[in-house]
Amino acid sequence: MGSARHARHARRPWRGAPGATSLQGLGLVLLVLLAWQRPTVASDDRIEAAIRVRSYRGGPTAANVLEICAGTIARWNEVWGGDDVPPWSPPCEIVLHRDRGSYLSVVGRAGGGTTGSSLVRRLPRGGMERRIDLLVAADGSFSALPHELVHVLLADRFGGRLPPLWLDEGVAMWWDSLDKQRRHWDDCEKAWVEGRQVPLVELLSIDSMPPTDRLAAVYGESLTLTRFLASRGEPSQLLELPARAEQIGYRRAIVEIYDLPWEALEAEWRAYVAAHRPDPATSLGAAREPRASDGD
Repeated sequence: MGSARHARHARRPWRGAPGATSLQGLGLVLLVLLAWQRPTVASDDRIEAAIRVRSYRGGPTAANVLEICAGTIARWNEVWGGDDVPPWSPPCEIVLHRDRGSYLSVVGRAGGGTTGSSLVRRLPRGGMERRIDLLVAADGSFSALPHELVHVLLADRFGGRLPPLWLDEGVAMWWDSLDKQRRHWDDCEKAWVEGRQVPLVELLSIDSMPPTDRLAAVYGESLTLTRFLASRGEPSQLLELPARAEQIGYRRAIVEIYDLPWEALEAEWRAYVAAHRPDPATSLGAAREPRASDGD
């Protein structure tokens, strides 16, 4: 939140949340604009082969869900590169739940404050199981889908393993709503002002969901740190960082990849956060949230 059920106890849940752009972050913003303006949406056949949807009577239709998945994967590919649709076999299963009782019966009590949860794990006879559970809101929306699907896509990039929590959650939040991203940004700044920050060394080493009283700071810092690092180079370098850090440590890896001395990292990160806020160009979430009324 290891099998890779998101909340790292098994699942890592989705918890339902930069103004003027500097030249330093221009490369990332241009990439994101491309993703926002002209994603290449996958063919119906390929999406239907890769993803299986289970809904309930009167709930969102498979077509609604697959449309959001296709858009999310297209934007992912624009930013990170990759195939049109991952060749998932067996397919990734997406299950929509009408009520919290049904949802919690699958994700467990630890998911009580969440609306989405994802699972990626190796099957005993080979292959990978991929599953996303979503709690549909009273208005028929299921806005956790892009965030959870990005967790699954990230796990693929890491060979079926969970990426470090700061990277996994930080990148997945790029696909959250603009409002939610801004709340996380504010949480980060508030934690810093109030002296409740999670030290950088600790943030980079966290491998399980933190206690509730530290959750806002961890999520806020994870979002802002991923944005800051991505603004300094190619987005792909962000996904290369953990593997390089395993070999030589984060201090040397950050110098090697970003030409940024460890001693200067925190000050520059804080300056970036103060000068930026998420804006429509950097929010990759779905343009609209499906409604149950779209169903049969």
